[in-house]
Amino acid sequence: HQLGQYAVAMTVAQLSGPFATAISSVIFPLSAGHQGSESARIALERRTIWGTGLVTVAALAVVAAVGVPLVPIVFGAEFAPAAPLIWLLIPAMLLRALNEVIAVLLRGRKRPGYAATGQLLSLAIGATMFIVLSPSLGLGAAPLGLGIAEFVAGGANLFFLRKARTIAAVMSSGEEA
Repeated sequence: HQLGQYAVAMTVAQLSGPFATAISSVIFPLSAGHQGSESARIALERRTIWGTGLVTVAALAVVAAVGVPLVPIVFGAEFAPAAPLIWLLIPAMLLRALNEVIAVLLRGRKRPGYAATGQLLSLAIGATMFIVLSPSLGLGAAPLGLGIAEFVAGGANLFFLRKARTIAAVMSSGEEA
C-alpha cells in the first residue's frame, strides 16, 4: 500500500520533468557545437541553468497548487496520504531538473564521464539514504533520500562544470601560445 502511495506522489511530482527534458534537448546541440568564446559559452550555461530553475519552479508551483488537491479526486480517497509526499518530493524534482540540464552541459563540453559520475553519486547516495532512513522515517525516507541524493549530485555536477570550464580555459590559452 505504501509503495502505491509513493508511486502516485512521484508520478504527480514528476509532471514538472518534461520542461527540463525539453530544455536539455534544445541546449545540447548548442553546447556541443559552440564556436564562440568561452565567456559566451559560460553565459549560455548560466542562462540555461537559471532558466531551467525558473521554469521548473513555475511548473512545480502548478503541481503543488493543482496536483496535490486533485490526488484524492483522481486516484481515490485511499491515495490521499500520497498528497503530503508530493510536498516532500518538490525540492528533489527541482534539483533533478537542474542536474539533468547540467549533465547535458557537461556532455556538450565533451565530458560525459563527469555527467555519469554525478548520476552514479545520486544513485549510490539515494539507495544508501533509503536504507539508512527507512527504519526511522518509513515512507518519508524515499523523498528525503532522493532530495539528499539530488543535492549531492548537484554539488558534484557544478564542481565538474567548473572543472570543465577550467580545462577549457587552460586548453584555449595553450592554443594561443
